[in-house]
Amino acid sequence: MLALWLPRFERVANWFVRYESNRRKEVSRSVLEVKAQLGIPSAFGFELRGRADRIDIFPGGEASILDYKTGRVPSRPQMERLLSPQLALEGAMLLDGAFPNVAAKTLKDFVHVRLTGGHPPGEECPAKLDANQLASKARDMLKNLVARYENVDEPYRSWVIRERVTDKGDYDHLSRVLEWWAGDEAEEST
Repeated sequence: MLALWLPRFERVANWFVRYESNRRKEVSRSVLEVKAQLGIPSAFGFELRGRADRIDIFPGGEASILDYKTGRVPSRPQMERLLSPQLALEGAMLLDGAFPNVAAKTLKDFVHVRLTGGHPPGEECPAKLDANQLASKARDMLKNLVARYENVDEPYRSWVIRERVTDKGDYDHLSRVLEWWAGDEAEEST
């Protein structure tokens, strides 16, 4: 096990030191593993909680939110459609002042830092989209969702947004999806 992982770790460590040395030249301040809580107005007191891997503040007051990944990085369409909403929601929380002692005027970008130890050992993957616009969209969609669920007649659906028809929801078994699903999978399971 050590023979397999040690070379990968050495490659990613060397890459990361170079990456950090270059990035630190541009950044005024970095905050790591910072928690936030954002209240969403509702009858039942909804609160969004999260933890950002890293927030970098630049001299002009802009901020980048970084997320470290060892696996796949979400695609631009996945982020735009909020199928991968983590950074957008963290951005909304930052702009609403939910991170203690971290203030930013605007968002510069969202960045995934992919660490594999392979070839390449690491990779900076900035999301090529408007971070401020996406954060605002995520906040609005969350507020609308919370408002919808205040209605006692609104069902809690196991599938709200699916990327692929073959996607499965975490709660499909509870909502008995296969009983009403008209796809091939339902026929195979009967």
